[in-house]
Amino acid sequence: MRVLLYLASLLCGMTAFAGGLPAFQDDLAADRWLRETSPFFRMMAATVDGRGGYQIRSAVLPFKGNVMMEGSHRFIELNKNVTGDERVSILIFEMTNAYQAPKHEAIDADAFSGRIKDAREFGFWHEMVELDGLRLHRKVLVELDRAVGGISPAMLHWINPKLNSLQDYEVPLTYEYMQSMDTSGHMQHYRDWFAVESGQSKTPVRK
Repeated sequence: MRVLLYLASLLCGMTAFAGGLPAFQDDLAADRWLRETSPFFRMMAATVDGRGGYQIRSAVLPFKGNVMMEGSHRFIELNKNVTGDERVSILIFEMTNAYQAPKHEAIDADAFSGRIKDAREFGFWHEMVELDGLRLHRKVLVELDRAVGGISPAMLHWINPKLNSLQDYEVPLTYEYMQSMDTSGHMQHYRDWFAVESGQSKTPVRK
């Protein structure tokens, strides 16, 4: 009887996670669970830890997430209105931006040196890094999908509202992605930042 009760409780614990993520008390709990569950997320987070670490905070943002440096402190910011599995998915994506920070910083340095000469090119380079971020993001989703028996559509809808499972999702081709970022307005925040990084303006702009 004890064995049967143990198996029943174990199965209940397993099915509680199938098709979705646990309910997290806060973003730190989500971050801990991701480190425990996804080897690839753990590797990215450990790399960022080695560069000074990060804090996670909610913020009023015009977009779903952001990585922000304030002095020597790095913040992964999540839109306060994004919740549930979508919020965890955005946390994963912003971790890819923190992980790839040296690439973003190299692009900023190229703007300052004059190697990158205009805002459009500057925006395209940053968006290329973010496209790679989607590839890294998907690696984590694959690991989570296996761990929970299928991630929920909420983890994908911010990418494409037509996606209902990980099997439906492929990272877009570069040309299609760049066209989308160019026409949707997503690239504009990088274009706005170009004047700051190139030394033409000191107006603070949120990246």
